[in-house]
Amino acid sequence: MTDIADRLAIAETLALYCRGIDRCDPDQLAAVFTSSAQIDYGDGARPVTAVIPGLMAGLGAMRLTQHNIGNTVI
Repeated sequence: MTDIADRLAIAETLALYCRGIDRCDPDQLAAVFTSSAQIDYGDGARPVTAVIPGLMAGLGAMRLTQHNIGNTVI
């Protein structure tokens, strides 16, 4: 049963990541990462706290955003 609970927790974390990005909610987005996590969107790994403000500024300039994650294998 732990395996199923772990899979559901991972799937929920992925969904919350998308929600945080789409709503341009820096607090919700930060909540899906551990305090020591690093984000790398192709420009090198940096701490979450260093990446999110710039990410929010870029996404905030867009009228609408939508993120989907499909065909997930956990």
